[in-house]
Amino acid sequence: MADVGKKPMGPGRGPSRSSPQPYVPSHEAVTAPLPRVDADGLPWQGGKRPHKDSAADGAETLLVSPSAGASGTSRPGGAGERPGTSRPGAGRETPGVPGTSPQPPAPPPGGWASVLPSAMPAEARGVRKVLRVISAIPFRVVYGVITALVTAGLVLAIFALFSGDEFPDGTEQPVQASVERDVTPSPTPSSVKLPKVPADKAPPTYDGRSSVVIGLIADPKARISYGRLARPWREAEGTSFSVAQRIGTLAEPYTIIASGRVPGSAPKSLKSEADLRKVAVSAVRWSIRRYHPAGSKVTWTGSQPLATGKGWVLFYEVRYEIDGDERVSQAAMAVVDTGAKKPSMLFVTIADTHRERWADIVPLMSAVRAY
Repeated sequence: MADVGKKPMGPGRGPSRSSPQPYVPSHEAVTAPLPRVDADGLPWQGGKRPHKDSAADGAETLLVSPSAGASGTSRPGGAGERPGTSRPGAGRETPGVPGTSPQPPAPPPGGWASVLPSAMPAEARGVRKVLRVISAIPFRVVYGVITALVTAGLVLAIFALFSGDEFPDGTEQPVQASVERDVTPSPTPSSVKLPKVPADKAPPTYDGRSSVVIGLIADPKARISYGRLARPWREAEGTSFSVAQRIGTLAEPYTIIASGRVPGSAPKSLKSEADLRKVAVSAVRWSIRRYHPAGSKVTWTGSQPLATGKGWVLFYEVRYEIDGDERVSQAAMAVVDTGAKKPSMLFVTIADTHRERWADIVPLMSAVRAY
């Protein structure tokens, strides 16, 4: 006879307990990890708290996240949930439960850079930044800058090398190509005494025949032209003139034909023949200091206006001593007004060692002109 008030035992059911467990179908049963306990047998408290199912006393203890239990919105395995749609700690790492992904820690208020140590000191970072900027410059720019600096350096070096060839008055000093012997120093300008120049005197005549003219010399700096003479005249290098021809070496006593701008400062006026004659006398004084020995004596042999334009020509004889021997040179100076602030000049002096070439002086001065 069955006991009154007791449920009959059915298939799969055991005897009833004082606190019966609720029946949960297998498809709604919660799948949960076995409870973890510490060394004392107590529930493990490592960041989780035990939660007891409120359906009945003595139910299994489940480990749930504190945030999930506090929300109260949905309990894993609750009624209405389909199996597998929600798992305890989904999206978070549960200690001891494989298959869950960790959550990255939140950044500090100042950002991660505020707590991370610097990779290198500030000075090293600055140098590295400069190197990056330099390395970003195109190679063509770097090559162009280097080429410009080298060119500027060469120009300055050449200028410094030849800057010593100027007089205090701004004119250039002639450079001798070779020196055969010691020469007495040139006198100061005050010691060069010239006789009074005649206002009009016919040019001298010389014995012999003049050299053959083989071409025309056009001096681009002086802006004058004159005849190029055949040998023994040849081009002279190493002088301060624009263009020069010579016979023999560039040493005293000189035999030279040369052209260029008149030395010194620009004259105040070139309006009259007297102005041009005065400039020609100054140019002759300069030539005595530079191309004849000290103590040279000058005699005017001719004084004429320029035959081919505006200018003046002076012919003169220079007497001097070299090694105790009396020597003589025939010379001429033509000043040509080219329209520039400073006029140009054609200068010739021929020593007695080449007296057969004295006949070249007058034809040369008669053909010079401005262009």
